[in-house]
Amino acid sequence: HPSFAWRLQGTAKRGGNARTPDYWLANSGVEEFNGSATAGWRKKEKGAEIFYSIFNTKLGIFSGSHIGNVTDLINAINSSEPPEYIRNEGFTYRIDRPYQQVQHQLLKAKAFVNTGNKGKLNFVLSTQYNNRREYDIVRSQRTAPQLELKMFTGIADVVWDHYGGKRMKGTIGVSGMYQHNSYGYRYFIPNYQLYNAGVYVAEKIDIGKFLVEGGIRFDARSMYSITDNDASPNDKFTGNSVSPGVPYGTRNFNGFSGNFGTTYIINDALRFSAAFSSAWRAPQANEIYSDGLHHGAARIEKGHLNLKAERANSVMGALAYSDDKWNIEAAIYLKYVNDFIYLKPVYPPILTIRGAFPGFVFSQTDARFSGVDLNANYLAGHHLRLSVKGSLLRAFDKSNDDWLIQMPSDRGEAGIEYIFSDGAKWKQTYAKFNIQFIAEQSRVPENGSIPVAKPDGTVQMESDYAPPPAGYTLVGLESGTDLTVMGRPVSIVFAISNLMNVKYRDYMNAFRYFSDDMGRNISLRLKLPFDIPIKKSNSSLN
Repeated sequence: HPSFAWRLQGTAKRGGNARTPDYWLANSGVEEFNGSATAGWRKKEKGAEIFYSIFNTKLGIFSGSHIGNVTDLINAINSSEPPEYIRNEGFTYRIDRPYQQVQHQLLKAKAFVNTGNKGKLNFVLSTQYNNRREYDIVRSQRTAPQLELKMFTGIADVVWDHYGGKRMKGTIGVSGMYQHNSYGYRYFIPNYQLYNAGVYVAEKIDIGKFLVEGGIRFDARSMYSITDNDASPNDKFTGNSVSPGVPYGTRNFNGFSGNFGTTYIINDALRFSAAFSSAWRAPQANEIYSDGLHHGAARIEKGHLNLKAERANSVMGALAYSDDKWNIEAAIYLKYVNDFIYLKPVYPPILTIRGAFPGFVFSQTDARFSGVDLNANYLAGHHLRLSVKGSLLRAFDKSNDDWLIQMPSDRGEAGIEYIFSDGAKWKQTYAKFNIQFIAEQSRVPENGSIPVAKPDGTVQMESDYAPPPAGYTLVGLESGTDLTVMGRPVSIVFAISNLMNVKYRDYMNAFRYFSDDMGRNISLRLKLPFDIPIKKSNSSLN
């Protein structure tokens, strides 16, 4: 029927151990199977759509990050490469402990109805279910996971998009969310229920060369029924006290967020934008209550019971230029965040029955963020495109008068792309070369609580278990085309990342303590769409 459409989609992936320039990363394979289905019915004045997706993955956790004792952990962090028994691991698709199995399901229903010629009323209902199982290294033949987290989320939104003539439009909406989290086996975060209710309004008006927009939103959030699985009353922090402790209680947060901005259209090619915003964020359950192994990051994380909501006040200015050849966007921003929540390394490393791991605690501070982003493209003739982009960030801890830890370093990227003319069978054929530079992060806290041995035999108190790694430069190639084979379209993409097989570690990668990042990676992707011809019906069904 002309008003009805549907689609089925699926992907499957199997990958073995990844490789650095010098050695294989033991137990780093992945298995993945995903699928989705959607169906929709639409008329000019109303419509509805339903969507379902499922995501399944099994992820190996690098064996060199789960270490049996504190001495071996410190030696692994201080060493430039993993132990020999880890480096000697070859390529295999086998995934052993430690690993994770994750399933995520999403069901969403949407509908809309026009409200005359003044707007459109939208309804959205969605549910999500996430099941995560974590399998640690064990000495027994036990097959059950050591942690299982289950989370159900339900969301409902009602939004009215309205129009006030050609120059004004806006949105009024209400949103509600319910969430239920439960855990099995070892503790990481407690069981809890959560609801969030929000109401908001946003308006835009076109005044000559000015486009003015603003909005305000209020949210109320409550986390309640917070318990652990012990028979005795739960301890207020660890959730696993042998003796009775103080119950977790209920945590309530609420606040307003708002933004105001304007865009000035200087001419057909050039425009300037400025905006101010104030927003808040409630601390998440793991930031407040976590006390255990963050499996995928190979570290012990501890929450902080007294965390408050963050409040961020931001100003931003941007300049955009676009014509037949140039497309340039540059932005500068300044943001002050009161009670900014971040992870701070602490000493000593923590020894558990699952091994020894670096320790981290969630902390708060007042912080200042400033930065510049640039993105530019130039079309030289009909076939050659040049591009550059970069970002600079300065993150400062105002409370401690020092730099913030775990922040991205300066980075830039340049690329050149050649676009071929279409042939009889070859369409949208291209080849591009890019080079990416990541600078060493030199803006880190000078002092901390972690003793680090220096080459001269002295011990210095540092802010991290290992200093930021050196900067690095990566080169990549990619080429693709759309090819017609037996009357059917086939998309082919061939890519090589880290072409020069550079040995490096990224400061933002939690596994930089244990191993190098991945070396040269070659991929070939084929996309084969299948269309099912359906004869048009003569039915008069609307």
